[in-house]
Parts: sequence; structure tokens; C-alpha cells
Amino acid sequence: MIVGMSAKRSRPKRPSWDYLPTSIELFETLPSWAKVIVYVIGVVFFFYAIGHYSVGHTLLRVIFSP
Repeated sequence: MIVGMSAKRSRPKRPSWDYLPTSIELFETLPSWAKVIVYVIGVVFFFYAIGHYSVGHTLLRVIFSP
């Protein structure tokens, strides 16, 4: 008979994936200087998309993208 050994092994705790922060929550946690950089990059890529595809195609992608 082995003393101190239990029949069940305890599993190590894994992080819960039930709650993942949304992109808006992640954006809210950024400092203000990083938010400005993200806004500038977004505007630049928006105008790039308009120039590359067209206004109608870009707006449809922006509106209906998941």
C-alpha cells in the first residue's frame, strides 16, 4: 500500500478560453499614442483600398466584412 498517492491525478489548470477580449476592448487598453498610430494606418489603408479597387467595392467590403 502506497501512502499519499491518490487514485486521481490532478490536471494542471489551463487558461479559460471562455472569455476572449474583443478587438474594441483590446483597442481601449492601448495608450493614446498607439491609438493615433492605428487610426493613421487605418486611414492610409482605406485610401489605398479606394485607389486599388474602387470606392464602391471598398465600401461594400467595409460594410459587409465580418
